[in-house]
Formats: sequence, structure tokens, C-alpha cells
Amino acid sequence: MFHDCPHQSCAGLDPDNIRSVRKEVNNMDFLDKSKICSYRTIGLVETIRNPIKTFREFPRYVGRMANRKASGDDKMPADLFKKAPEAFRMRAWTLINTILAGHYVCSKELLEAQVVLLCKDHGNPTLLANYRPIALCNSFYQLINIIITSRIRRLTEKYAVLESSQHGFRGSRSVQLVIQKER
Repeated sequence: MFHDCPHQSCAGLDPDNIRSVRKEVNNMDFLDKSKICSYRTIGLVETIRNPIKTFREFPRYVGRMANRKASGDDKMPADLFKKAPEAFRMRAWTLINTILAGHYVCSKELLEAQVVLLCKDHGNPTLLANYRPIALCNSFYQLINIIITSRIRRLTEKYAVLESSQHGFRGSRSVQLVIQKER
């Protein structure tokens, strides 16, 4: 499908597949005019790589780490971050900021997970179908993941990247709300 657009830079591009060609097109006004979709982008000045500004902000991210879960190859449970002395947390905060700023490249071992199979059905452990895999990630990886995920969520809400009908995987929304509205 081709569209009729006066812009030379987007001649012949398919608006139904605009997400795959967005790097090739600079002006997206034709999408709003044609009412095909609402195209919103996150501003160029926004980044998820900013350091955590204050040490007071750091415990909020640490608090989101799961309690009483198995640790990865680093053998550091999340509880350690939560109950550790302030000097340890200050050093962790400094290291996380160094990683986020791009001044330290994480080693391959830090980013890898150990996959373990857990038996779902205790009745027949000989069947592979009765097992489910879990990934045991290192604590620093989990913490960086929590920080980046929360920043991406904040940016998608701030710039309304997701459609208002999207309820799954969003804060203060759930699929149950949609079901209740339909009834």
C-alpha cells in the first residue's frame, strides 16, 4: 500500500508499517492529517542514561527489588542491598551512575543469567513438560534493569507513546478495568 504524500523524503513508504521505517522519514505530519495513527515520539533531550541524581532517590529503586529470591552468579541477594550499610549502598550508587553514564562497560558475566528448571508438577518429575525455566540474574543487573524500566515507563506515559486503549503492563491500569467497563 502506498500513500499520497507531498514530502519527497517519504514518497512511497507504507504508513501501515511506519514503525519499521521511522528512521527514513523525518516529517510525520501526513500521519496525523490522514488520521491513520497518532505518531508521538520521545524528545531528543530525554534519555534513560542520566545518573541517579541523589542518594535519597537510590533506595526507591532498591526497594523495588524482589525479596527472598534466589540470586544469580554473583550470589548477592536483593536483601543484601536493602539491609547493607550505607557505605556499601553509596558505592553501589556510584557504580550504577558510572554504568548509566556510559563510563563503564559491563562485563559479559554481569549481564548473563543462570537458567534453572523448576518442577511444576511434583507428581511426575520425569517429564520435561512439568518443568519451567527461571533466570537467575545478578543483583546489579536486576537493579539496572529496574532503573531503566521505570525510566522507560515514565517517558512513555509523559509523551503518551502508548494508545489510551493499551491497559496491560501500565501503571494504574489493568485489563480488569476494561472488562468491568464493558459489563
